[in-house]
Amino acid sequence: MNTVIAQDPISTEEARAKIDRIQEQINTVTEELAISTDSVRFVGASKAQPLATLRAFAEAGINACGENYLQEANSKFDELERFNIEWHFIGHIQGNKAKQVAARFAWVQTLDSIRLAKRLSDARIVSHPDEPLNCCIQVNVDNEPQKAGVSAETYDELVATAGELPGIRLRGVMAIPQPYPELDQRIASFKRVKALFDNTSPPQPQYWDTVSMGMSDDFLTAIRCGANLVRLGTILFGPRPPK
Repeated sequence: MNTVIAQDPISTEEARAKIDRIQEQINTVTEELAISTDSVRFVGASKAQPLATLRAFAEAGINACGENYLQEANSKFDELERFNIEWHFIGHIQGNKAKQVAARFAWVQTLDSIRLAKRLSDARIVSHPDEPLNCCIQVNVDNEPQKAGVSAETYDELVATAGELPGIRLRGVMAIPQPYPELDQRIASFKRVKALFDNTSPPQPQYWDTVSMGMSDDFLTAIRCGANLVRLGTILFGPRPPK
């Protein structure tokens, strides 16, 4: 007979130690690159993580978390309201969820169409008339048919349109490159994302400052290739609990 053993909840001290280790790794790379240690930050990819885990990390001082699903995120918002967490939406947004996403999140990293941009902007103006929604355009950098994100052909039009919408503040690009086994191939993908960012001329260039790429297994490489926002799940929170 198989017995499932429940994992002990993480303590605030353990969570703080994990945050500190990640920050030390990032600091090492920023020092290597001779850039400010404050110029790179991480978002905790907290999809499917239990509330107790997130509470421990919130008490330990994590300041940004990313969620993929609105319903799951809503329950976490309510329970963690007293903490100063900047919430990022990092999953695909269904059209009928745009209004709630715009109202409850500070960032959307997965903007991938003009239609979605207009819906988010319209909703944000109602919910936060003086606080535009920070958005990154999700780029399908390796042209994977099963993956969300804009292609090179539609990218410029989305930048031009979304950058003029009053409820949106266009901040940069986000990508999830194909997980090539060869590091050189991943580096090439990261460099294409950074080049796209560098060669973009958005309507409001003063806000264009974010390259979001890199996850638990490659975030340090991504930073070396120009990322200044990385999304960390397993390396920070540990494995997701089984469904």
